[in-house]
Amino acid sequence: MSGTGIFNGGRLVELGLEELDRSDRTFALSWPAERDLEPLARSIDASGMLQPLWVVVGAEVGWCLVDGFRRLAAARTAGLGKVPALVLALSRENPALFRARLAATGERLSAVEKFRAVEKAQTLFGLNRVQLAGTILPLLGLGSSKKMLDELTLLRNLEDPVARFCADNAVALREAALWADFPREGQRALLVLVRALTPGQNLLRNYLQLVKEISLREAQTVQEVLQDGEIRAVLLDPEQARSGGRETVHRILRRKRYPLLDNIEKTFDTARRKLTLPEGVAVEPPAAFEGDTVSVSFKAGSPAELLEKAQALAEAAKSGNAGALFEALGAPPDKTGAGA
Repeated sequence: MSGTGIFNGGRLVELGLEELDRSDRTFALSWPAERDLEPLARSIDASGMLQPLWVVVGAEVGWCLVDGFRRLAAARTAGLGKVPALVLALSRENPALFRARLAATGERLSAVEKFRAVEKAQTLFGLNRVQLAGTILPLLGLGSSKKMLDELTLLRNLEDPVARFCADNAVALREAALWADFPREGQRALLVLVRALTPGQNLLRNYLQLVKEISLREAQTVQEVLQDGEIRAVLLDPEQARSGGRETVHRILRRKRYPLLDNIEKTFDTARRKLTLPEGVAVEPPAAFEGDTVSVSFKAGSPAELLEKAQALAEAAKSGNAGALFEALGAPPDKTGAGA
């Protein structure tokens, strides 16, 4: 059934907030809205609620909210007494209601909320894996693959505060699934770290992968990995955590995971400092030190300055220190000039 079919026979009314059954969260796909409501509340206070709620007759008393949980919470924050609502002429047990709810909002949901939608569809309507993959996943923008369904259901293992954090911060499915693979206490320990550093999706994925690999290799719990003195020093210094803390912790974890890489980085930095390059000339290693080529960049404000920096760079390239730079990257002697 298409989403528009549910509006047949519907009527637009104004409802008092007390008429809505706040305890009935049959159609809720996330936790009760509590955070970041002020902007929406100010908009509703200034212009009213432009998009009506969807409601049906409640199971016992009042009205059951189908769509608009966040708008309703913001209306309460704004102090409204009544809100516009579209009363749908369907029973709350009708699967078409739930499908229409997902069709309206599914693709905008976080990965955790999409999992909760699948779980509700299974609980409320007894859908099996084939039905979930074929009828629910497409409404969530996830195709119709059973493999995708399996990955989504991994999120069942998320601890509640972690799941809520992932929902509030739109953590992607891949990262949420990695997080769900940790033991309960490990998930919570990672949550402390992530809340303090607020990494982006890519950096979060790196944290999760590195901590997992270190934990397995060193036979340590996640808590033990994160008790590293350098990591604790970052977390205990709010200023450092806010400024460059997330990158610092990434370097610490990478060094613990790849101790040989740390030695290469130190050797490269030592050789680079000995080059005595002019100000404004930068020599950078390949990403993650994978490869044996360097990148050189500099700026010049005139032909004379360009020539000066090029000559200084040429002199540096002839020195033995330049050879040490490439040796650090694992280049063979015939490329470094060693022994020439």
